[in-house]
Amino acid sequence: MGIINVDSLTKFRKYAFLGSFIIGGLVTPTPDAFNMTIMSIPIYLLYELGILGVRVLGRKKDPIRRR
Repeated sequence: MGIINVDSLTKFRKYAFLGSFIIGGLVTPTPDAFNMTIMSIPIYLLYELGILGVRVLGRKKDPIRRR
């Protein structure tokens, strides 16, 4: 669809890392850092998987059609 590209996802990677730990802290019922980390790492890995998916399945530029 061309809504997002790899460059913008990699540009905001550090914010996604911070955001995943904030979400992990809000979701966990206990105040310890271990459970927060256990919740945060899969959230961040899904973000990285999204970057990989956009890189592999992203729109290729058509050399014939120019805008």
